[in-house]
Amino acid sequence: MSRRRLFRLASRRSTSVEDLDEELRLHLDLRVAELVSEGWEPEAARAEALRRFGDLERHRRVAQGIDRGKDGEARRRDWWDGFRQDLQFALRAFGRQPGFTAVAVLTLAFGIGATTAILSIVNGVLVRPLPYPNGDRVVQVWQTGIQGSRAEGVMLPVSAANFVDLRQQSTTLERLAAFRNWDYTLSEDGETTLLAGARVAAGFFEALGVEPARGRTLTAADELVGAEPVALIGDGLWRRRFGADPAVVGRTISLNRTSFRVVGVMPRGFQFPRGAELPAGLRFGAHTEIWTPLVITPGELEARGMLNLALIGLPKPGVTDGAVAGDLETVMSRIRESYPREAANTTARHGALGDLAVAGVRPALLVLLGAVGFLLLIACVNVSNLLLTRTAARYRELAVRSALGAGRRRLLRLFVTENLLLAIAGGALGVVVAIAGKNALLAVAPASLPRVDDVAVDWRVLGGIFLVVLLVGLGFGALVVAEARQGDLVEGLREGSKGSGNRAKSRLRQGLVVLEVAVSVILLAGAGLLGRTFLNLRSVSPGLVTEGAMTARIPLPLMTSNFREFMALAPSWGRFYNQLLDDLAQRPGVEAVGVISSLPLSGAWESTQILVEGQPPPEPGESRDVYFAGASEGLFDALGIPLVRGRGFTTADRDSSARVVLVSEAMARAFWPGQDPLGERIRAFFGGPLEVIGVVGDVRYREIGVPPPPAMYFPISIYPTPNMSLVLRAAGDPLAQVGTVREALRVIDPAVPISDARPMKDVLAASLAQERFSALLIGGFALAAMGLAVLGLYGVISFGVARRNREIGVRLALGAAPRTVVAMVLREGVTMAGLGLLLGLVGALALGRLLSSLVYQVSPSDPLTLGAVAVVLLAVAVVASLVPARRAMRVDPVSALRQD
Repeated sequence: MSRRRLFRLASRRSTSVEDLDEELRLHLDLRVAELVSEGWEPEAARAEALRRFGDLERHRRVAQGIDRGKDGEARRRDWWDGFRQDLQFALRAFGRQPGFTAVAVLTLAFGIGATTAILSIVNGVLVRPLPYPNGDRVVQVWQTGIQGSRAEGVMLPVSAANFVDLRQQSTTLERLAAFRNWDYTLSEDGETTLLAGARVAAGFFEALGVEPARGRTLTAADELVGAEPVALIGDGLWRRRFGADPAVVGRTISLNRTSFRVVGVMPRGFQFPRGAELPAGLRFGAHTEIWTPLVITPGELEARGMLNLALIGLPKPGVTDGAVAGDLETVMSRIRESYPREAANTTARHGALGDLAVAGVRPALLVLLGAVGFLLLIACVNVSNLLLTRTAARYRELAVRSALGAGRRRLLRLFVTENLLLAIAGGALGVVVAIAGKNALLAVAPASLPRVDDVAVDWRVLGGIFLVVLLVGLGFGALVVAEARQGDLVEGLREGSKGSGNRAKSRLRQGLVVLEVAVSVILLAGAGLLGRTFLNLRSVSPGLVTEGAMTARIPLPLMTSNFREFMALAPSWGRFYNQLLDDLAQRPGVEAVGVISSLPLSGAWESTQILVEGQPPPEPGESRDVYFAGASEGLFDALGIPLVRGRGFTTADRDSSARVVLVSEAMARAFWPGQDPLGERIRAFFGGPLEVIGVVGDVRYREIGVPPPPAMYFPISIYPTPNMSLVLRAAGDPLAQVGTVREALRVIDPAVPISDARPMKDVLAASLAQERFSALLIGGFALAAMGLAVLGLYGVISFGVARRNREIGVRLALGAAPRTVVAMVLREGVTMAGLGLLLGLVGALALGRLLSSLVYQVSPSDPLTLGAVAVVLLAVAVVASLVPARRAMRVDPVSALRQD
């Protein structure tokens, strides 16, 4: 009885029940015979045939339309029974194909999990509004312009005097508040702890819309000169140091040896401005846990050139950005007219606080977002290819089911059940991958990544990705069923017997593999560019020797921000650090020790304009900016900065009457080209002229990828600060000397803490953290994408070889050499990889232009990188094709010719 007759009988309305039953039972018997020939026991074979093709009575009734008269409840019961049968069949089918099942589930899990992890980070850092009631409205205000030699566009702090004028005269800002970072030493029960804090103006918390969990915020009365010192504390500090005691409000605590009354406790999770893009010179590192009033003294109101405040503002409802900008410019124009010398060419700018907080990491995260989007695309394509391949292998089964009475809706439900089962398994495992991936990503993320506290696995993101993957799987299942016309099914049975494949579907599978390869090329090229950037940056000399050296902050308690009081205390700071250095220099194992006000590569830097005696003053707008730092003798030996000529600082330069300065090679080239700068005199922002006594090597201050700027170093007798960084070089492990430093501090002043002790090599590594993070993630996604593409390539070629067993057998029987068969299979794989490579290279060139701002000393269209990607991918494609090619070579012609 032919299969064509089976289809004709099934589709003919006049077919009798007896005729159809005869055909159905005959096909069932044929199926049982096939299973028995494969080694099944007769009873087990009949049970399996019934499970696979369903109850004969039900097929008969469906074919004859007997079920049409059933009521709704019966139809629902039948639908549930059918779904249960489909579910049981899908579980058994997946169990019989563990390789396919494992690959599909793992591919889905990795695609869903990796995408969710990255999107959760992007959502928490870039998309989610700031965690304040007014987070979507609050703006940051800064000062810019050409003040001295400061170039237009540089984000600068605002002077206290300009802040007061802006606050009083602005008509578009509902609130304007200033803040600056401040270190506090908390002395409680004989224990001294260094805390990160901030001094904030009244209205700061109101601008954010945040209220304390207990007590009150800071008011205008708190910032008056002579007012009682008060403080707000963070929730973490309240629980950690005060045992969550509600009576802490009103309690007096000692901060920087000054008594403060606690007036409030901030709510759990409040943090500002961790990770914010702050004006030059203002940096917030650790969590802020103390907030005190910003007291502005009359002396500060007279010093418009002292820029040390960051500003946030809350625009009035309905006010546009343009109106705020115009309002700020109006106030600044009045300031320029009133103070032409101090405020010439300066102006004010503003921007959304949420955007500024993530400005530094936005490009890298967007690149990662694109990479993970490509990876999800590859995962979906790969699973779709697997489903298409599996469906093609089951086309004979599909034809038989249709002949037995299963309509398209019934077949669609079968595919929906199977794909849904795969998606649920992949999604469940994807949740685990997403959580683990998010934690792993945050573990390797740079410390500068802002808003890490807002990052969590977003279940809406996970649900959306799962829905996309599910729709892709269901779409391909519906595509197969939609094409299952009766003529196609008859042809499918014929092809199943002959071993040939449907060319259109084969081209679709091959096209999907080409797409996978193309996307992999794009990711590999991006990873190569970022990887070479990281290697190039690692090879750059920072100008100092990090091995064998450690650093730590030694902050001194300070309460005043009054410039006159600040300068009056300066000599005592110099004496403290000199005493500490003298003590440490005598300790065993210490080879060199010094202090510096701005540690290279730490993000802290200061610059100023200088005048060189004997040279004309700079033209308006001409850059004369020079980095500067206060440094002690011994510092250059501790950092390994070479003395090029002249002499370094000595103990004789500890006297403030020693008006000397060291300059870097870059500064010597910039200001005395072709001349010897020794003996030259310069004027900086304070005091009289300074004599150049030596030239030291260049150091990369801000970033390792930025050329060394002109720099100069003052003795700490001239420029001491209360927050110096200690650098100590020792024989053996330098961190072993941390205890030595603590012991020396305990002798001099037990209230002075040591903070942020770490090896200097960690400082260098931190300066490359962003580049390393991007290269690692893009590289990981690229390797995963290549693995999935290779898997898809292998699957398509293997399936093609299996479907062409008869053809290959005929070729071998007719005398074809095995190497010819191998070449045929390899040609198919290399052709697909080559097409994908060509498409991917076009995309890689476009990606290179997008990455131009993130690469260093490498062309975005670097031929070496693109060539390496092409060679690696083609080599991997050959290896992926070689396994099925070798299998084709070993096909037995006799067995192949016996099929069907």
